[in-house]
Amino acid sequence: MSVQSQINRIKANVAAAYTAAQSKGATMPSSQNSANLAETINSISANQAVDYVVEQGTSGNWSYRKWNSGAAECWAAFQVVSVAVTGTWGSLFYGSIFTAAAAKQKLAYPFAFTSTPCVQAGISHTASGNGDCWLSTDYGKKAGAPEQYAPAYSLVRATSGTVVNAVISYCAKGRWK
Repeated sequence: MSVQSQINRIKANVAAAYTAAQSKGATMPSSQNSANLAETINSISANQAVDYVVEQGTSGNWSYRKWNSGAAECWAAFQVVSVAVTGTWGSLFYGSIFTAAAAKQKLAYPFAFTSTPCVQAGISHTASGNGDCWLSTDYGKKAGAPEQYAPAYSLVRATSGTVVNAVISYCAKGRWK
């Protein structure tokens, strides 16, 4: 390797180090050379070197966080006062949690994800009675594009009955940018 190729290699490495430091929030000097590199790297604070929340808030039942990296998460809990689980589905019974109009209103995320997020949903009960049930997707009540709306669910049971005082919880994770 010639001396000039070594110099070019070192210059490229210094330039790459400055580019990386700038992307991590470093204070950039007017002269970007090897003499200023250590000071530039030291200007990166610990908080800037890791991901951080750039926006958070609430919208309806939903709470959310958007991260600098583009990651996003939102979560919600919906109180279900009473659902008649009387529709037949083979040997099982089902009942829709939301009407189509309510699903459109309540299941809208506070922002649109860039692609379909990973969604987890669960049910918990606050009262006894005919509460033993599980969730099944309810495509008939689908509110819209999966990037903009959480999936609608029905309650499913082995016997017909009414589920009272349940809470349906959602957690969606994906990307906002």
